[in-house]
Amino acid sequence: MVDPISLAAIAWPLAEGLRSSALAGVIGNVADRQLGEFFSSVRNRFAGISGPAENHDIAKALRLAQFQALEHVIRDFRDVWQIPHRKNTEEDFGIFFDKAGGFCRKNLGRCMDLKIKLNLEINNDLLAGIESTLGEVPSAPSEPRSQSSDLARNSTRVRRDRVRELAQEAVLSELVSAIDPVIVPEPFIAHFRAGNSEHQPWIELYGAYVVQQIKENDRFRNIYVAELLLQVKGLQIDQAEVLALMDARFGTLVESIQRIEAGQEELQHGQVRLIAGQEQLMHMVSEVLQRMGTPAADDASVREEFERLKTRLAATEGDLIGLLRSILQQPNVPAEKISEALAQAHKVLLVAREEITTLRAKSADYPELSEYLARAAAALDSRYQVDLEQAQQALAEARSRFREAVRRHRLRDAETEHVLLLREAQLAHARLRYEEAARLYREAAAVLLPEQERLRAVALVQAGEAQSDHAEIFGGVEPLTQALADYAQALILYPRETAPADWAAIQNDRANVLQSLGNRLGGMQGLAALREAIVGYEAALEVRTRQCMPMEWAATQNNRALALLSLGDRLGGEESLNTLRQAIACCEEALEVRTQQSMPADWAATQHNRASVLQSLGDRLSREESLDMLRRAIAGYDDALEVRRRESTPVDWAKTQNGRANALQSLSNRLGGDDGSSALRQAITGYEAALEIFTRESTPLDWAKTQHNRANAMQSLGDRLSGEDSLDTFRQALAGYQAALEIFIRESAPANWAMIQHNRANALQCLGDRLDGEEGVSTFRQALAAYEAALEIITHESMPADWAMIQHNRANALLSLDDRVRGEEGLDMLHEAIAGYEAALEVRTWQSMPYYHEQTRTSLERARCKLRDRGG
Repeated sequence: MVDPISLAAIAWPLAEGLRSSALAGVIGNVADRQLGEFFSSVRNRFAGISGPAENHDIAKALRLAQFQALEHVIRDFRDVWQIPHRKNTEEDFGIFFDKAGGFCRKNLGRCMDLKIKLNLEINNDLLAGIESTLGEVPSAPSEPRSQSSDLARNSTRVRRDRVRELAQEAVLSELVSAIDPVIVPEPFIAHFRAGNSEHQPWIELYGAYVVQQIKENDRFRNIYVAELLLQVKGLQIDQAEVLALMDARFGTLVESIQRIEAGQEELQHGQVRLIAGQEQLMHMVSEVLQRMGTPAADDASVREEFERLKTRLAATEGDLIGLLRSILQQPNVPAEKISEALAQAHKVLLVAREEITTLRAKSADYPELSEYLARAAAALDSRYQVDLEQAQQALAEARSRFREAVRRHRLRDAETEHVLLLREAQLAHARLRYEEAARLYREAAAVLLPEQERLRAVALVQAGEAQSDHAEIFGGVEPLTQALADYAQALILYPRETAPADWAAIQNDRANVLQSLGNRLGGMQGLAALREAIVGYEAALEVRTRQCMPMEWAATQNNRALALLSLGDRLGGEESLNTLRQAIACCEEALEVRTQQSMPADWAATQHNRASVLQSLGDRLSREESLDMLRRAIAGYDDALEVRRRESTPVDWAKTQNGRANALQSLSNRLGGDDGSSALRQAITGYEAALEIFTRESTPLDWAKTQHNRANAMQSLGDRLSGEDSLDTFRQALAGYQAALEIFIRESAPANWAMIQHNRANALQCLGDRLDGEEGVSTFRQALAAYEAALEIITHESMPADWAMIQHNRANALLSLDDRVRGEEGLDMLHEAIAGYEAALEVRTWQSMPYYHEQTRTSLERARCKLRDRGG
């Protein structure tokens, strides 16, 4: 914001310089008039523009000086004033210090953030007052020359004092408005205007900080001095003398003017280097895009893909180039996780940049840090190619120098060291160096004093987030276990009694980690982790109520629904049905807050999740109930697709297309005749649409899942066909399963591997039914081997419903093979089939899974009849 004080500041130092000049008596009224015209020209140049670089820099530099001086005055006042106890909180000095200090810190951050464009609105009333004061021309003097000079000096002084007064009132007015209803104490206002014997008033501090900006900011100095010289030329006075006076006040400005041309030459060289670097940039972007599975044919298409990625992340070009460079330095980032890793890193980068800016503003007590913090900030300048590694190195050096300083002065400043470690950790986090980031976050927690529990808890939560991100990008269980340990320590430091909102947030985040862990683990360990996640969500919901925290309440309900879905899919019997019904209830409650109008993306995500639960429940119910559930699931996916469009959110669109196709496939299994075939063909169309987005190169996991699902649909379609069409369809299904097994291998994804083996066995069984002779027998034996492989992973204890399904289908294969294999081997197969059906019925009870119970009971009776016919 180019406010009145910033504009007044351009005129005031020049007026101050002319006031002290021996030439003031000569130029007198001319100076005032020229100064007023200069001020008007500045105003006109600012009006109605979006902020050319030079004006933008002037505005930010002067605005920064304003708030540096204001923060300084607030700190001085707090140090010298004895704060009385006030019952009226609006007049409480402590609250005033908190609010006013926060107001300053916020604006300091905005001024130092190069991404933020300042609003160019101007307070016209105050501006008019300043212009009027500067532009007044007193009547021609009739006194002698010496008296005329005195009058001119007095006139200039009066005008200068009036500008100072207007500037002070502008700052006070803004402060009063910003912290309303907290009252600005009268003693502070007096201190602000006049200071005291030990502390300077605001206007003098402002001038000192402007000087600091001129010395530290090359572009601001060159632009500012050039503007002043133009006015000096307009006055037709001795430039050398005025420059000398300015130099006495502002430092070595003469040298800086001489460097203007050198700076322009350097800028031209920079442009040449930028053009030369385009080829390198294109090569780097092309390499990353190829790893993401979207190779581009030429520079134009590379740039198009780069722009698309930049838009998706809402990132500047400089930010995105720096992040892409970090990705290239981590060659083991899975291709399907590159977009997610970039989004994670960009989020952390934005926070790190803002907090480094704040740290620079607060580092006045440690001049040793300024150089390195400036380097870190420059390396993170979003206008250029961000260099995360260089920024982290600068922060590490700053931390080293800080430690030397505190040892030399025998100080103990745990909080500053803590902040430096946090900033370094954030940059490691943004570079995808997750283990290093977690170590630095923990070190930041360790340096704090025992009473600084909250700061320590926040650092431990950040360590947990880094470990969770590690698991999300690179996989594995160990990072999630480490994250749980970090969250557990944070919960001790953030007890519910003293910090309920923070405690609930950590409970929610810890439950998310437990859910991820449960989804990765098999057996009883996975079930235990999912149950513990649900307990964590329920604990969070005791604080995150709909009345007090509706958005957080809805998010936690949505998360709890996903954990219940994962648990329900692994359970059997009535417990599974009850768990899935709870998941539906959670989604429906979340949708009362997450509406399509207010939160479209979250609404679509929850609609998708609710449809997934309805589908899973529909797979477990009797026919009529199942049909209703599956149709509701399809409708839910259709609702989600109103927001999840291919053009705007292609990955989410593909995931919902895949889910909808799954529901259609389940529906086709319940329907007969043409309706069932139609639903099945719609499902295959949905999978093929999703596969246009999910490619093996860019999203191998989603590609493999969709290949698996499409293979299931092809298998069901093959059952409805005859002749060569049927055989060809089954072979397509087997090819799809084989493709999925290239990604889902037993060592890294045992549960997925086992389920694909089971479905592959079903397809082999169906194909074996249609083949004659030894070829058919061989195909059946392959099916039995695949069922047995799946049962090595899917056990009665870990996944009872899936275990019962595999037992049933394996028994079907044994029963079919018995018709082709006679003698003792066939009889053994018949007994084994009966045992398989009986085992399945331990889970597929009439109360919990009536549809599947009836299916397995009927098959068991058929097997027993065959055994009686064989005399067994």
